[in-house]
Amino acid sequence: MDVSFKPIKPSSLVTLPMEIIFSCILPKLPAKSLLRFKSVSKSFLTEISSPKFNASFSEANHGLLILPGKNQTFLIYELDSLCSPPTLFPYPIPSTWHDPLATIAACCESYLLIGCEYNRDSSLVLVNPTTHIFRIIPNVYVGGGLVQYGMCHCLDEFNNDDFKIVRFHQYNDPNTDDTMREVSVYSLRSNSWTVRESKIATTESIWDLVLVKNHLLVMICYSSGRITRIGCFDIKAERWSNDVVLSDTLLGEIGLNPARYHDHYRLCLLDGCLCFTCYDVNKWTNSIWVMKEYGVKESWFKFTSLPVQGPQHVFYHPIAYRKGSSHELLCLPTYGGKYLWYNLREKQFTETGLEGVHLCFAYIHKETLLNFPGGQPIHSISKEPEKEEKEDEYNYIDYGFEL
Repeated sequence: MDVSFKPIKPSSLVTLPMEIIFSCILPKLPAKSLLRFKSVSKSFLTEISSPKFNASFSEANHGLLILPGKNQTFLIYELDSLCSPPTLFPYPIPSTWHDPLATIAACCESYLLIGCEYNRDSSLVLVNPTTHIFRIIPNVYVGGGLVQYGMCHCLDEFNNDDFKIVRFHQYNDPNTDDTMREVSVYSLRSNSWTVRESKIATTESIWDLVLVKNHLLVMICYSSGRITRIGCFDIKAERWSNDVVLSDTLLGEIGLNPARYHDHYRLCLLDGCLCFTCYDVNKWTNSIWVMKEYGVKESWFKFTSLPVQGPQHVFYHPIAYRKGSSHELLCLPTYGGKYLWYNLREKQFTETGLEGVHLCFAYIHKETLLNFPGGQPIHSISKEPEKEEKEDEYNYIDYGFEL
């Protein structure tokens, strides 16, 4: 049977309104495609570059899991398909970092801060893993001791975009043997550091820094290995804020037991809410509490309890929450083991399929197409020319082999 097809005239094609394309279709596309679509037309460039579109895009994607990989690379996984091969993303390391031991120093939803602990150049690198744009941040070498960072993307008093980085430097004074702390804040708009707390003596140390509401850096404060309080530094306001207060119900069940070391308590962010966990070595469980409304003491509620896993009694620390029919937690082993999903309905662990990754820090990343000012593409990093290998001074052709 002879079947002939008539070509469809362009005029007969259904044309979707641009409002539908911009609001319903484009936000659900991959970031890689959207970056290419910026070249389609001026209207596409304007829309995709707008904060409104980027908010829709970030809301539509389910987030990425970023892990430090080998050979100075990130491993980027989609939370919904951890079994799929990861995207490899190289660290944007400046050529001045000789033999660097670079790592992720801080993060704020869509951006990462790369630092090098043992590099005297001590520069930091601000990175957008989605667009592969980076910017080198000047950083003063502060010497020995413990240095920790936090970062936020915020608006200043004039509603202008700004990125701020807070640096906590803690060290022992060689003259008095006192523990000293200095807090400094960097502003991208002014491109400068400002000391906000100048070398004061303290009995506390901090760890497990978590960014809440995109500008409040919450941390566990401890002394002599025991937790004392949950502190908070407002990066946007560049000052210490009110401590986080635990509810009476929470304290009644787990308390801040002085017999427990501070590393029995952990902080994280689950679905945008502050999460406080406590390892109970007597019951072999990990109680997980969530502060539904930040700053409201009564909003704490017990989310779930994670049992230990395996004969080695491995405690698991939640790092991500996946909604759906199963309601699952992505859990990170505290002392060795594998990443696991925990089904909240069936109360069972299942393997994620993540293999060959470092069991260390993990970061949940929300993609963004918005870049910071003064950035440059990662492939433009200048590298020192490789030195040619010198020829062996002993020329066997001229001198012959001794048999």
